[in-house]
Formats: sequence, structure tokens, C-alpha cells
Amino acid sequence: ISKKRRLGNKNSRTTMYVLKHGSDEYKIAVKELAKSKALKWAMVGLWNTPVKRFRLDPLFRLGSEYKAIRYLRSLGLHTPLIEAVVLDRRLLVTQFLDGITLADVIRDCMRGKGGASLISKAGAEIAKVHSAGATLGNIKPKNIIVSEKDLYFTDVEQFILNAGDPAWDVAQFISWGLKTTRNSNMAATITKEFVEGYMRVGDPSNISRLAKSKRYIESFYPVLAPSIVHTIKKEINAIAG
Repeated sequence: ISKKRRLGNKNSRTTMYVLKHGSDEYKIAVKELAKSKALKWAMVGLWNTPVKRFRLDPLFRLGSEYKAIRYLRSLGLHTPLIEAVVLDRRLLVTQFLDGITLADVIRDCMRGKGGASLISKAGAEIAKVHSAGATLGNIKPKNIIVSEKDLYFTDVEQFILNAGDPAWDVAQFISWGLKTTRNSNMAATITKEFVEGYMRVGDPSNISRLAKSKRYIESFYPVLAPSIVHTIKKEINAIAG
């Protein structure tokens, strides 16, 4: 091991290691699914109780992520390669991906430094998951890596096969992507790009249900300004008709 660093925030249990053999280097990401993280999921679940209940058990979440990574790849989507699973230590070891996140892409759009085509692409790829009968359960722009213009889905431990709520996935992606912003014009653009990308592939009824609901987007009031909630709802209603 020639180098290591924590990925994410200070409470993250995912670490990047650089393995060196002679002149060759290889990067891996080691994710520990710890019991302490169950408290985080319990708190998030309490916040979103009217909409979503999260799975807490670390071993169950490890199994869900392993299954999700393989299943998403079978749909033609990109995920990091699995290097190892260590069950007794609840570790998932994957290839480390160099790149930026879709959260970075959204921030750049907000600053007028880039286009929104990748956001539209994310909408279409999430729609493919829903069309196959699965849901991601906890999808955030920061967990989608942009590497060599491809999108890689990571941190998919709340994935559900043949179940779940597609409208909740859509609400999550948009809401987490626009948290803390007050730029209504750009919020409208990003919402429109994502939803139109989704509609090109996915079931329009998922967007219609989201448009009619008063609990999905509204459950994100702790992180969204009221004006942004209004903007998101307005754009979704306009597209849903």
C-alpha cells in the first residue's frame, strides 16, 4: 500500500488504497458496512417515514450492494468492478474510479460552467432500472461518478429488485441535487433535463404520480428552500401535463 485516503465526509467508512507492485499501481475502494451506519439509516428513515423505510442490517446492505452492482451491469449500465467481498468484516472492495460526481456536474451548471446533458443521461439510465422492475432506494447525484464520459452507479446498498417506489428515486435525485441552492432558474433547468431524460425511457406514470403527490418532494423541506420546492413541482407538473 503506497497511499490511502478516506473518501467522502469525515464519517465515511470508505477508503481508497493505492496498491503498488514494482512500477505498477492499482487503486481500490474499500467500503465497510458497519453497524454504526445503521444509526444514520434509522435517522434518515425516521425523517422519511411517510415515504420510505430503509434497510439497516450491515450484512443485508452488503448483499444488496453486491447484487445491485452485478444486476445494473447486466442492464448495460456501468458500475465499479468488484474485487473482493469479506463477509466477516462486512467489507466490499471495488475498483476505484477516477472522475467527478454528478453533484459536481450540477454545481458547475449552477455556475454556468457546463451543460446539463449528463443529467439528462442520468435520468434515462435510472429509467432503465425502473423499466426492469428494480429501484435504487437511495439515489444521490454524489453517488454517480462521471469517468471518461460514462456514468458509474456507486453506493447502491438500498437497491431493491422487483420492488420499491420509482417516484421516490426520481424525487431523491432531484432534491439531493438541488439542496442548499436558491437559484430557481437553474433548478428549473436541471429538473427539466433530468425528467425529460427519464421520460424518454421510463414509464410516464411515475412522473405523473410524483406530480400529483404532496409528500415526495415536500419531505425534503429540511434541505430545500421553499422556492426551490415550488420550482421543482412546477417543472414536473408542466412535463407531466
